[in-house]
Amino acid sequence: MNYENELKELKDYKGKDWFKPSQGIYSVQVLQEPADLKASDDLKDAEGKAQLQTELHVLVQQQGVDVKPLEKYWTVTKSKTLAGLFGQLMQLGTMNKGLANVKFTLFVQIGNDKKRTFTIPEVLSMNTVKSETIK
Repeated sequence: MNYENELKELKDYKGKDWFKPSQGIYSVQVLQEPADLKASDDLKDAEGKAQLQTELHVLVQQQGVDVKPLEKYWTVTKSKTLAGLFGQLMQLGTMNKGLANVKFTLFVQIGNDKKRTFTIPEVLSMNTVKSETIK
C-alpha cells in the first residue's frame, strides 16, 4: 500500500461537502459534467465485482427545508438499468446533450427496508412523450 497516495486522496476528499439525500423533493442543478471515479474494492456488487461510480458537482435545494441552494458533491453508482438513478441521469444527459448546467427535480423515497428510491420526473415525462410519439 502506498500510504502517501492514500493520505493525499483522503485530504482531497476531506474538503468536499457531500450530498446525502434523505426523503424529500430536491431541486438539483449539475454544475459541470460528471467525472468517473476509480473502481473501489470497498464497494462491490452482488457478484463481488468492484462497482464503478461517477461524481457530480451540484447545487441542491430541498423543498421546504433549504432557504437557498447548497453546493455539494454527489457520487452515484453506475447501475445497469434505465430505471436506476444512474440510468435516469444518463437519459437526462442524452436528452440535453450533456449534464452541465441541467436543472431537474429529484424525488427521494425511503422504504421500510431503508432503501432509497430515486425518481427524476423530467425523465419520466420524456419517456412518456417518446412512447406516445411511437404509437
